Amino acid sequence: MTDQECRQRAYECVRLSQSSPDPRVRDKFAALAKTWITLAADIERSAAAQRADRSRGQAGRLKGTWTSPPTEANASIPGASPALGH
Repeated sequence: MTDQECRQRAYECVRLSQSSPDPRVRDKFAALAKTWITLAADIERSAAAQRADRSRGQAGRLKGTWTSPPTEANASIPGASPALGH
């Protein structure tokens, strides 16, 4: 589910809240709309964090700071740091 889909559902809840003659129903739909908005914001923050993580990873590879995982080949070199891939 995307943040846009959550916002659309929130909009529908607001519309239903405004059209109901029952104050309890209005309150329930208004609370539900707030929940959808909160979920949309959470999804948006999560997506932004994932983009930032991917961007940092890509920048590291481009700058040559990306490290290779330890392997048997580079671990057997005396004085080499397996985490650096030497």
